[in-house]
Amino acid sequence: MNRKKDFLRRLLCAVLCAAMALTLLAGCRRAPEETEAPTETQTQPAPTVIVETEPETEPETEEETQPLSELEQRLLPDGRMYSYYTGLPVSVEQGSRRAVAVMINNVKAALPQAGVASAQIMYECPTEGGTVRLMGVFPDGIYDELPKIGSIRSARTYYVLLQSSLQCIFIHNGRALFALPYLEMPHIQRMDGTLGKYYKYYFRTTEKKSPHNLFISGEGINKGIADFEYDTQIPEGFDPFEFYHGDEKVNPTVAKGEDAKTIHIGFRSNDSTFVYHPDEDLYYHFQYGEKHIDQNNDKQVTTNNILIEYHTVDYYDETEYLNITLDGEGEGYYCTGGKVIPITWSRSFEWGMTHYYDLEGNEIQLTPGKTWISIIQKSRKEHTTFEP
Repeated sequence: MNRKKDFLRRLLCAVLCAAMALTLLAGCRRAPEETEAPTETQTQPAPTVIVETEPETEPETEEETQPLSELEQRLLPDGRMYSYYTGLPVSVEQGSRRAVAVMINNVKAALPQAGVASAQIMYECPTEGGTVRLMGVFPDGIYDELPKIGSIRSARTYYVLLQSSLQCIFIHNGRALFALPYLEMPHIQRMDGTLGKYYKYYFRTTEKKSPHNLFISGEGINKGIADFEYDTQIPEGFDPFEFYHGDEKVNPTVAKGEDAKTIHIGFRSNDSTFVYHPDEDLYYHFQYGEKHIDQNNDKQVTTNNILIEYHTVDYYDETEYLNITLDGEGEGYYCTGGKVIPITWSRSFEWGMTHYYDLEGNEIQLTPGKTWISIIQKSRKEHTTFEP
């Protein structure tokens, strides 16, 4: 009987031990890396051969993920670059330079002017009394060799804002009172001919009476820039215009536009008019019923692009000085290659850059070359005409 009890006790103990062992094996598996070292009686496994394969794509390095700068995006295979202002190939040295903007007298008594045919961007805006004043923009060092630019007149608030958005050094002779707070902003670098410290960079001629005889040269501009240690390089991130660099003969932006061989802008005083020359793919400018001639070289002023913007215009504090609202949105036209399309313009704040869009909302691409920008009152829109 005792033996029977002893046998049953051992059997029960063996069953319990087996159950515990199974439980431990099920709940406490070893991690794969924790394998036991082989004993002398175990066979060594064959070594695992790891074959490294090339990934489908090379991993990006930190340098490769950095976005290209605006300048790097403009570089051409020959080491040159596309100009920020004209979209034409220029040397990197010249294309990296800041432009200068010059206020140019445009009343009939001031004609002929000097340097106007060399300006790569020309702004045409109304001033008091119905007159029209010009501001020429000279980028890529194109002013360096000019013996004479002018005659030079005073600035208005909207001209200060326009030239600032193009990162220019500003050349002017005086200003309207309302423009002074804008001119004194710390980022504005300028040369005012009415202030003694700048006057030596200008010169007067005897061919016309004052105030139509004040001029400046490229040499004088560069001397002033050096003396006052003004910034000479275009800042990073500057990207004012879109240009078309495709193979189509006609800029696709205006391919479906209406014919516009003769364009009357609609200003009251100077009858600003353009006539298209298809053999040169250029618009020639006329005003006061005559060819617009540059005194420096006797050449008529031409342009590749014409942008017409309609703006709200009122007066400062019941004075005769115009207050042109530059920010916001508005309507206009774009002309190039003998064609015209309606556009919209947009400027998010008064110091910002103006952008131009077709009626489908696409930013327009300018034809590489010169650009003429006419800013005119909304009330004069009906006086703008296009002849096929």
